[in-house]
Amino acid sequence: MCRTLSSLVLILPLLALLGCEGGGDPVVTVDPPSVGVGLEPAAAALTTGGTQRFTARVSGASDTSVTWTATSGDITRDGVYTAPGTAGTYTVRATSVADTRRYAESPVTVTVPPVPLPTITHFAAVPETINAGQSATLHWEVAGAASLSIEPDVGPVSGGAGVTVSPATTTTYTLKATSEAGTVTATTTVTVNLPPVIALFTAAPATINAGQSTTLSWTVAGATSLSITPGVGTVTGTSVTVSPVTTTTYTLTATNAAGSTTATTTVTVNPPPTISSFTAAPATINAGQSTTLSWTVAGATSLSITPGASTVTGTSVTVSPAATTTYTLTATNAAGNTTATATVTVNQPPTISSFTAAPATINAGQSTTLSWATTGATSLSITPGVGTVSGTSATVSPATTTTYTLTATNAAGNTTATTTVTVTVPDAWSSLTWANELPGSYDSDVYRWLDSGKQQRTAVLTRNTARDPGGSYGGMLRQFRFYTGTSERVATGTGASSGPGYIWNGWGYVVSHFSGNGVSHSGSLAGTYRRVFVGRHHAIHEFSWNMPIGGTPVKVTVHWFFATGRDHPVYAITFDTSTAPSTGLPTEADSRAPYGDIAWDGDGTQAFVDGVKWGDKYKFYSRTEPFTAQSQWDYSQPNVVPYTMLYSRAADAEMGMVQTLSWLQHNTGGTWFSDNWGRASETRANPGNFGSWMMPPNWNWPYQMCQYEMGDTTQTRSKRLAWGLMYGAVGKPSHPGYGYETTYSGYPYQSYSVFMVMGQQSAGEVLAQAAQVERMLKAKLSVVQGAVVTSGPLGVARSDTATYPVPGYNSSYAAYELRADLSGQFNATLEAAGGEAPESPVPRPLGDGCAGTPLPGWRAARGGRGLLRLVRLQHRSPVAHPQPRVERQPHPGQRHVETHRETGARLVGLAPGHFPLRITSRCR
Repeated sequence: MCRTLSSLVLILPLLALLGCEGGGDPVVTVDPPSVGVGLEPAAAALTTGGTQRFTARVSGASDTSVTWTATSGDITRDGVYTAPGTAGTYTVRATSVADTRRYAESPVTVTVPPVPLPTITHFAAVPETINAGQSATLHWEVAGAASLSIEPDVGPVSGGAGVTVSPATTTTYTLKATSEAGTVTATTTVTVNLPPVIALFTAAPATINAGQSTTLSWTVAGATSLSITPGVGTVTGTSVTVSPVTTTTYTLTATNAAGSTTATTTVTVNPPPTISSFTAAPATINAGQSTTLSWTVAGATSLSITPGASTVTGTSVTVSPAATTTYTLTATNAAGNTTATATVTVNQPPTISSFTAAPATINAGQSTTLSWATTGATSLSITPGVGTVSGTSATVSPATTTTYTLTATNAAGNTTATTTVTVTVPDAWSSLTWANELPGSYDSDVYRWLDSGKQQRTAVLTRNTARDPGGSYGGMLRQFRFYTGTSERVATGTGASSGPGYIWNGWGYVVSHFSGNGVSHSGSLAGTYRRVFVGRHHAIHEFSWNMPIGGTPVKVTVHWFFATGRDHPVYAITFDTSTAPSTGLPTEADSRAPYGDIAWDGDGTQAFVDGVKWGDKYKFYSRTEPFTAQSQWDYSQPNVVPYTMLYSRAADAEMGMVQTLSWLQHNTGGTWFSDNWGRASETRANPGNFGSWMMPPNWNWPYQMCQYEMGDTTQTRSKRLAWGLMYGAVGKPSHPGYGYETTYSGYPYQSYSVFMVMGQQSAGEVLAQAAQVERMLKAKLSVVQGAVVTSGPLGVARSDTATYPVPGYNSSYAAYELRADLSGQFNATLEAAGGEAPESPVPRPLGDGCAGTPLPGWRAARGGRGLLRLVRLQHRSPVAHPQPRVERQPHPGQRHVETHRETGARLVGLAPGHFPLRITSRCR
């Protein structure tokens, strides 16, 4: 800086001329010594075009303003300096206005700034992810670039509007921005979702024979699903087995979000041979002639013809069939075989497929019908005594046993068949018998009688006073023997069990379920038995027990009723709950009696059950076979007489029960399946109750049969069968009937009777017995002499009296009941319903004793003689005069009298087969 030299007067003029150097302190002169200039900043460094504000300070003068100058560049009056565009060192000067000799200077160094690199503020792909084959747009924002380019596959670009790219695979794009200063880059990635890759798709083996299989295998990457066509569909894993019938090209399609990829492989199938033709010439011959079988075959390694010719070669063979024959040509090669047929018709003499007499046995004076089925006859004749006939039947009335010969004739000859009609003189019926026997060590009462066909039936009733060899207390039908044609069928108790303590060695046990899962059954209780009555043609056997039901002793009495001329026994039961108070039993009890298992298909047969049927208000039957829990059913037809049954078509056997009263006269069945009345399996109500079954669930059958022994899809051989009443039916003053349509009383008695039916399924014996009961209920009993009995006990072992549901019909034994007049005589007419007569109505052998002599279960029948006429009305006139009747009367002398062994009372009626009755008369 300049220094003040006020003491050096001699050299002041020289200093004033020199001033101060730029960049140093302001130079102070001595004339006037008071003015000084200061400048800040003392030095500056700028780039070309840069600016800098300078500040001047003036001292020693009242005017402090300055003037600004610069050696290069521009400076404003306010001291703002702008550097020039050329690099160098320049000077800024501030000169005092008050004394222009006074100034200050600052050096300014100006440099050229470095050139900046370009800037990329944005580089992106929209969208960032695409599927193969789609496009994305690259966008960017760049400053300071002289040129732009994008790699790969794009090259130079300009502006910022973007560029469209379609990469085949996931690609990272690089944007390069270049200027004089250099190059900068930015990247963005376009992710490409690729379709799956099928590396392998083969068939091993690639060639198979028809009927064989091959394995399709594959190796695939990136697939979310796989499918194969034709005929395979969606697949998983790495292989699948196929069995094409012809040569097939399979296509594997692998799919993901990006698309699908396919591959193919071909399986060659060697076909079996082809038969272009197989004919017989001539196609029709007479017996004893020949014909030629000819064929055209391709691709066969061997040929055979059946029947008879076996292996053949060439293109034809001669055959001589004895009857019309269908020949089968089989052409074979390694791939399999092909067949074709040709029929040779052989003209034959007529055939007689059947020639029968129905009935085959008649009484003298009766008629029978000869029936036949023939094929190919031009004329028919029957000898002896008939001659030429036509149609399919003829009526004959031989006086003696005669063998008839049917001759069928045509141009080829004739054929004969014979049938014999046996003519008998009516004879007496053998007596019913009783014996105490030990079949299989079972202490039994054995009853034998003649049925409606005069063949013996045998019922073996095991005594109930001690345990039988099978472990139960008996009191049931151990064995039942009867004839089907000329063969005797033997049905014995199976010994099946339904749990510990439940053994069923026969049929006819008494079972009652009650509240709280309680069960009382006669098989576990000792009881008593007695022969109530054994007559010449009728017998009644009794079992009784004191059964605990809900803690109350209930007297249960069962009667078995057998009668000559009747096929089926009657099982009658009474529950006596009179020991309970007037409110009835303290529990809800049902009845499942009679109950048990017996081989109704014949001992040792063990046939599958082919179907079930029952009837209550409607008829239920299973519709499909084989019978399983999945069988279809129908419950839509109204019913009159309740029944239940099982059958085996294979064994031609069935067993069932038929009530002696109609549904309206005595409600039967149990549980809640009545919501399906009028329906079928396709329209069943409440299907959610059925579970996995199509048949009713096992807990919801109105009658117990084999349902608890059935699986979901398997057949059953169970021979279980029982009757059924609703809970409360035993011992309640009021209980709902099955169907919940009304209420009934089961206190103090619950009684009912059923026929025990066992026979051939082809004969439909259970439903025939139901129809028979219906006819008996509709028939009208009237008297000219004596009286029709209209009231009495409504069950066995009862002391009460009530009006019979049908006048003259005692439902306990399904018998008509008459009372003789004071002379001991009666004269009665049985008017058949609708022209159909009941079959063998039987006496009612039980009732009360004479006045003053009470006899449990009996009504005295002392003497009584009379005549029963069976009337079939052909037409009933609307006016008071009936049309002519056809009457059938018994043969003279066939009246019979049976004496009660305990009382001496006699049962008077007509001979078996001639509609015996129970006749009562005054006491003598």
